[in-house]
Amino acid sequence: MIRLNGLSTEGIFRVPADMEEVNSVKCRFDQWEMVLCSDCHTAASLLKLWLRELYEPLVPDDFYEDAITLATK
Repeated sequence: MIRLNGLSTEGIFRVPADMEEVNSVKCRFDQWEMVLCSDCHTAASLLKLWLRELYEPLVPDDFYEDAITLATK
């Protein structure tokens, strides 16, 4: 994302990428092809998609309430 000018791009994780490109790159990744993204929004969307599709959540269910409580302090 840094090489794609992500540090100076506004809304990198809010602005959606072209879903056609995201799906295309994801399919190629799933086939173990090395693919370079064309812009930082595509890379960010792929990262968010990967995090959503994790088998185990990044924050396990047992710790979710504690994490929310700590985040609001």
